[in-house]
Amino acid sequence: MSDVAELHQKIAECCFKSNRKVTDVTLVAVSKYATIDQIKNVHDQGVVHFAENKVIDALHKMECLPKSIHWHFTGRIQSNKINKLVGNFFLIHSVADVKTAKAISDKSIQKGVVQNILLQVQVVKDPSKQGFALDELLTVISEITNLPGVCVKGLMTIAPHTEDKTIIRRCFSGLRSLRSQLQDKGFELSEISMGMSSDFDIAIEEGATYLRIGSLVFKNKSNVKNIL
Repeated sequence: MSDVAELHQKIAECCFKSNRKVTDVTLVAVSKYATIDQIKNVHDQGVVHFAENKVIDALHKMECLPKSIHWHFTGRIQSNKINKLVGNFFLIHSVADVKTAKAISDKSIQKGVVQNILLQVQVVKDPSKQGFALDELLTVISEITNLPGVCVKGLMTIAPHTEDKTIIRRCFSGLRSLRSQLQDKGFELSEISMGMSSDFDIAIEEGATYLRIGSLVFKNKSNVKNIL
């Protein structure tokens, strides 16, 4: 069994245990450290969603790789790179403030496109992470969703770097709860982006629709068997 097939099997097992459809969870291969050949190999195994966190690197890879790939952007958004972001990515995961959302919308209008985005939320306070605070997002989400140049598809979070699964679960369940609150208010937020190589099992249990996984896709998968 290939590395990618093994990972897909683990994701399917997690979905089964959580009473979720495997088709509701999408693997996004985080390719920021991967070579063109490595990405081609993974794509040949059926993975079509890849994520980058540097715009220039991503644009180079886009030129060299099949057009069937759906590219995601997961890095910090620099204002001077928004022109290159808009229209080139299937989904931008890391919109972390109103100013950035407005800038993306303005550039999208100029280009005649509507850019799909996720709103990054800092569920558990972490000075090293960006994102909306929970109360803040409840206040500003109407303003963002009304921007004509963006389509807010859902929410994203990054769990704190810790081995304490209680904290990780609190982060992921908090995002799911926030999404439910917003849906109850009438906002259509179909996607939840959360979970990486070390915690994707918890993310699936808590409702993730996008898993951002890098090392288990592109490196030695010796720890895949012990993830559950």
